This record gives sequence, structure tokens and C-alpha cells, in this order.
Amino acid sequence: MDIEQISDGASELKIEPSG
Repeated sequence: MDIEQISDGASELKIEPSG
């Protein structure tokens, strides 16, 4: 999983939810 490549906002939340 490349967060840098999937850094679209919603996708980032799915990878690392800050809640």
C-alpha cells in the first residue's frame, strides 16, 4: 500500500483513520 500514491484524502483515511 503506497500511501504517497493513494494520498487522495478519503483513501488516506481508510489506510490510517485518525479517530
